Amino acid sequence: MHGGKVFQKTVLSSTSEQDQLIAATKATIEAINEIIPTPIVTKVPEIQQIKFKELSEPIIVLLVGVKIKGEERLFPGTARISNSACKAAVRATLDAINRPIGLFL
Repeated sequence: MHGGKVFQKTVLSSTSEQDQLIAATKATIEAINEIIPTPIVTKVPEIQQIKFKELSEPIIVLLVGVKIKGEERLFPGTARISNSACKAAVRATLDAINRPIGLFL
């Protein structure tokens, strides 16, 4: 929700978990690019599920491409997988975008 408006995207994907994670990040990127005046978020080139010994749940780690002054930079994002890997992928995408996106709002 931004300014009282809800942004929603749907992306079709296959049944593989990796494809569903990628679809969730693409839908998030499309929604974010609708909110900002100039679309700058380009892609998620890498997404991984990692299990650390110290954490009970695995985490999603990803990189998001963001175009700043004509140059694409990669920003990392992370989120714990508590109930849903797709929801964690969305949270990790937002985590990565949160740092550079403030410059464009």
